[in-house]
Amino acid sequence: MKTPSFLLTSLAVSACSALAAAQVQPRVEPPHAAPAPDVWTTPDSVAPSAAATRTATTNATSDGANHDVRTLPTSAVKGLDFSVVRYQDGADGALWARGRTYKARFDAQSATVIPYFSPRAPRNFDLRFELESVSAGSAELAFAPQGAVSRRDDTVTIDRGAVDEQYLLATEQLEQRFVLESLPGVGDLKLRLQVTSELEGSTGGDGFRFANEWGHVHYGRATAIDARGETLALESTLVGDRIEIVVPERFAARAALPLTIDPVLSIFGVDVSNTTAFSADTSYDLSGGGVLHVYNVVFSANDYDVGSYATDRFGNVWGGSFLWTDFTGAHWVRPRVAHNGATDKFLIAAQVGQPGFRKIWGQVRKIYDSVAPPAPSMIGGPEIGEQTNVDVGGDPYGFLPSYFCIVYQRNTSATEGDIHARLIDTAGVSSNTIGTLLIDNSGGTLDAFPAISKSNNTATWNIVWQRDQSGIPTKIRGARVSWSGAAVATSFQITNVSQPERRPSVSSSISGVDNYMVACERDFTSDNDIQLYALSGTTVSTSYNLSGANGAYLFNDQRDPSIDSDGAHFLIGFREFVGNVPGVGWAGWDVYASEAQWISSGISVRQHRMALATTSSDEGEPQVASAESSNPAQALADYTVIYNRGIEPSTAGPTDDVFAALVVGSYGGVIANFCTRNEVTCQCNFGPGVGGCANSSFASGAHMAAVNASSTTNDQLRFDISGLKPNATALVFQGTSTLNFGFGFSLGDGVRCVGGTTIRFAPASASAAGALSFPPPGQLPISWQGSVPTMGGFYYYQTWYRDTGNFCSAEVTNLSDALMVEWTP
Repeated sequence: MKTPSFLLTSLAVSACSALAAAQVQPRVEPPHAAPAPDVWTTPDSVAPSAAATRTATTNATSDGANHDVRTLPTSAVKGLDFSVVRYQDGADGALWARGRTYKARFDAQSATVIPYFSPRAPRNFDLRFELESVSAGSAELAFAPQGAVSRRDDTVTIDRGAVDEQYLLATEQLEQRFVLESLPGVGDLKLRLQVTSELEGSTGGDGFRFANEWGHVHYGRATAIDARGETLALESTLVGDRIEIVVPERFAARAALPLTIDPVLSIFGVDVSNTTAFSADTSYDLSGGGVLHVYNVVFSANDYDVGSYATDRFGNVWGGSFLWTDFTGAHWVRPRVAHNGATDKFLIAAQVGQPGFRKIWGQVRKIYDSVAPPAPSMIGGPEIGEQTNVDVGGDPYGFLPSYFCIVYQRNTSATEGDIHARLIDTAGVSSNTIGTLLIDNSGGTLDAFPAISKSNNTATWNIVWQRDQSGIPTKIRGARVSWSGAAVATSFQITNVSQPERRPSVSSSISGVDNYMVACERDFTSDNDIQLYALSGTTVSTSYNLSGANGAYLFNDQRDPSIDSDGAHFLIGFREFVGNVPGVGWAGWDVYASEAQWISSGISVRQHRMALATTSSDEGEPQVASAESSNPAQALADYTVIYNRGIEPSTAGPTDDVFAALVVGSYGGVIANFCTRNEVTCQCNFGPGVGGCANSSFASGAHMAAVNASSTTNDQLRFDISGLKPNATALVFQGTSTLNFGFGFSLGDGVRCVGGTTIRFAPASASAAGALSFPPPGQLPISWQGSVPTMGGFYYYQTWYRDTGNFCSAEVTNLSDALMVEWTP
């Protein structure tokens, strides 16, 4: 039975086309910098102007505050850069190239063109060319069947000795050339190529066509060109799986060598204008101002590539940052990314291979680097079994040694799954010294879908996963690993409820404490909810049904939670099935986010169900990353939520694409005045104002105003008190509760509203204008003086002061109004 219990900016990201036994080593955590105020700008395709105007709607939140919500333009952002042909050394030893409409593979024996027909094509349709023979009359030209592959700019050469097989690559087509330094003899020169492909070959007036229902490759008529520039259009034939190109004896005999034979290949697909991208992840750089976005790009149903590029926090593309991690024929699925603070590098990892043979591969990169990044390599462990569902955790610590941590699912059968992890160094190499961390290697269990915190907060990574029973996901488990690979906490159970729970995500820990949060789906059969668990170490302190906090939307289906922390609060992204909205139409799956906090009194929601994507297309797969996770010393409370539109890349309809939203989280907790002269009964009360009871100098009374946020991990809160008796002695005090439900009891000429366990701070003298700031320069922050725990809570503050002036009573003291302060990390 179920019972109900920032700033947002949307931008397009892709829019075109056995645990180690070592001791836990302590590290010094970098200090936090002061929080920056919210910055409101109007992003464009270039950096925003300082004079940009602000137009916004307001979004009421649970704390009573208003948060502006704006949408960034999507047209300025292109996630894929096909302006040049790109090259990569493949794990198979071949040289690979990627244009807009094709891939090409070159090895010592042959060249293979893989045309891009459609992201919905069921597989790749390779077209392999191998030079079979070159002859003149009865003489055969002797050439090396295994040639040396080299590249100069956009020309790839297979050097076969007597003949160079060359390919001139452009983004839309390839030009094939055969360069002969000598002729084998006298007679018609015949060049034969063996063609291997599923595509059906046919002859047309201007060449050959290799086609199926998804598209075709056009192989143009060849031209002979000699060293003097004389040319001749050549006759070519296609018989079975062989192409024969003939240079007539009359041209060959008088040709100045070298002689070049030059056909052109062009690709025509049914859906090449669309580029499908999905399954994205994101991570901030060291500055907090740059964000790397990584995502799958579909070439065909069994060949996914991985690309990445960077933007600033507002989505403006950083030119020259696009990079393919892999575009070979390997099948890279579900890429994940995290950041290393010591090197300002990112690790991109994914499961690679076809089902039944998948392993974990990865590559490190910088946003900008003077040298090419190392080639991708296998970074999963050597253990038998298939490896899937990798996730990556980073380390913001500023000095080496430091590592990335990958966690993944290792399957040995359909009913046996384990959770393994490995440390990866900053060069992208899996650490064999530490070896595979057996997070949960228990027999007879199916553990699946692991997730790791985006950051270890310089110390400890949090890991969670689901455990299936009888093929049904039921429980969530966790473990914790130190930055050096040591076990902080071995496998432990987090949830134990009657409803199945699955697909967990885990946040980085709050700054300065060992507290973090887990989000997962809870299955109520009719729909799914997002459930939160707050943990301190391995202990579940409290839980919270986030969907229940969404009131009227409780019975909508909410799934795919992703969570991270900005060091104080938490942002949870999720997708929700909305369905048919009266007056609007079909909405389908949309993406939302909620900001939650965990203080001593429990979990509460600060911002409910912020709409990140609510188009008529389906949106899903949100992934959340905070700027804090890459550098705890930066000042932003930013989160980036990346998600895809379209969800299923194999379905017909709108092209799947990747988008992102910038969410600026809130700072501190709620602060509110109470015990004002208009709310309580004062002995002497006259004149206007919002302060406490009137005094002999100010009819409006003394007023407490809070300046800055109430954050225990970055406490800059200050009380500015005005309307005091000039030069009078004043004392601020703290309490844990209110008196008389906040209406207080008379004391002197005022009303005391703050009680419970009280702490009196050091007295001070008001200025000649009756003003006082607390704490004064040089004193400890308020939370430190008041012994407020890191996890915060509700505390109350009031100012007592002397007033010996001739006034309405014989009393010589008075009190200001009061402040309720909700302290958060």
